[in-house]
Amino acid sequence: MPPRIVRVAVVGAGLSGLTVAYLLSTLTLDPESESVSFEVHLFEKADVLGMDSNSISVTVPTEEGNKAEMRIDVPMRSFQDGYYTHLIRLYRHVGVNFRIADFSYSFSALKAPVNGAKPKIETFMIYNGQSGRAGVSIPSARKPTASCTIFTLARWTGADLSWHHFVGGIVIPLFSAVCTASAEDVYSHPAEEILEYLWQSQGTHHYVVSNGVRDVVDRLSRPLPAENIHLSSAITSIKPDPENPSTSSVYYSTLGGEHVLRGCAHVVICSQANQAARILSTYSASLPEASAQKPIIDAQISCLGKFAYCRAVVVNHTDPALLPDGPGDWRDLNLVCMEDPHAPYPDDEKHADICVSPSYAMTTHRLPRASPSHPTIYQTTNPIISPRQESILSVAVMERALLTVEAKQALRGLVTRRRVGWLKPREITGLGPLQGGGSLMGERPGIWLCGSYAHPGIPLLEPCVASARNVVENGILVAEKVTGTTISWDS
Repeated sequence: MPPRIVRVAVVGAGLSGLTVAYLLSTLTLDPESESVSFEVHLFEKADVLGMDSNSISVTVPTEEGNKAEMRIDVPMRSFQDGYYTHLIRLYRHVGVNFRIADFSYSFSALKAPVNGAKPKIETFMIYNGQSGRAGVSIPSARKPTASCTIFTLARWTGADLSWHHFVGGIVIPLFSAVCTASAEDVYSHPAEEILEYLWQSQGTHHYVVSNGVRDVVDRLSRPLPAENIHLSSAITSIKPDPENPSTSSVYYSTLGGEHVLRGCAHVVICSQANQAARILSTYSASLPEASAQKPIIDAQISCLGKFAYCRAVVVNHTDPALLPDGPGDWRDLNLVCMEDPHAPYPDDEKHADICVSPSYAMTTHRLPRASPSHPTIYQTTNPIISPRQESILSVAVMERALLTVEAKQALRGLVTRRRVGWLKPREITGLGPLQGGGSLMGERPGIWLCGSYAHPGIPLLEPCVASARNVVENGILVAEKVTGTTISWDS
């Protein structure tokens, strides 16, 4: 008997969408269970798959005198043991190579310019990486003299400063960089998630993928037939399929016109929460007022409205002026905050398209040089001053999810969580009552929500993978009564 075909539309080709598509396309099914085959269609509004859509390629000279392409991931994505358990297992399963990158950090203050002079960036702390094993260094502007006393050493190490100075000078800039959020947003961030991040990643390595996110995208999308990957395809609406109302029709537009994919038993929306709400509004509007599914979809839309986003800017450039004044203070990641966030600063209006509020931590990553003859490329996230115009290679403007108290409460509608264990507890997740749009109660089609915002924790790479697995394992497979399956990276 041929397998039963279940058509699934996945909206958004970021990490969560790619993970959903990969899982459904590679499931190991129990041979004694009903034969089911998932036909997955992946939609992406950009002209390349979403996780790589902001990355750039530059031509660089090689040591042999030739030229080669250097791919720069935008944004730079690093991850750690302890906190990124789902991500690391997925990467290992699909063969993504990654390497240790225990970044060193400098923490600096940007002093407001006086009389048009160049802004000064003075470093006040240096962390030498290797998960703390390399210790800290004294910044060049604060090198002790022969007359250094215990008191001045205490002043430099911060032993005489209050807890709030440490939080304001180190913790807030660090999490402003991690969350790509302003200081105000970090201060209002639920403390549990920050403490959990610090605890679970304590003493662990940082990693980056060896061959860039293009390799990640290629490996996760490889199981899908090329004709099922729809690029430059913006979803315009979702409606009940007129031939089978238990499925949906997904309408999308391309440069070639309007198109429709009919007969979708499930739609998994892996775009931002605000974009998902817009798409679901079209579906709600198409449902009859008497539909049992309509109030559930409306509750999903209301839930999505509780998730907040902030603007994030990533600039690739060759201007070292965004680094500390002393080259001896330069490290892998250089965090710079305004000494006085309320003071005027030069790029407030002139470069409003590039610069963000001075309450952000400007983070500049020094990329490894392709060759000694090639200039160093810097990737600055959330500039508070602009690099020289002629040095700019690319500018990407994105929206990043913020975890707020309201969002944390709304998340209960999408995911449940309990922990087993004490020191490093194991997390067991399930689906909240809004997931599936009533599919688990017999209402069809299934409407599912995934993304960095849709799982507990700081909205980073890990929730993308974890939410995708949760929806596939505890949602779509349960709704389709598929039993005896094995998630691919568990086999």
